[in-house]
Amino acid sequence: VENYQVAFTGGTDKSKVFVSGNFFNEDGIVNGSGFKRGSLRANVSQQIGKRVTLNSNTNLAYLNRRGVSPTTVLYS
Repeated sequence: VENYQVAFTGGTDKSKVFVSGNFFNEDGIVNGSGFKRGSLRANVSQQIGKRVTLNSNTNLAYLNRRGVSPTTVLYS
């Protein structure tokens, strides 16, 4: 099993940034099976003037399930 997580935050009085990511990998008990998952998230905020703030929230995800059909398990 592999599990990694990282996050970064920063900014100034008018701008803020948050970025995080994670990755998870696990092999199954049957040869050729397993599960992988990863994601990346970014939030950015920028104040423009006294009344306007621009915000951007972005998420990216990856998922991969490796499975084995019942016939492959029984007859290989």
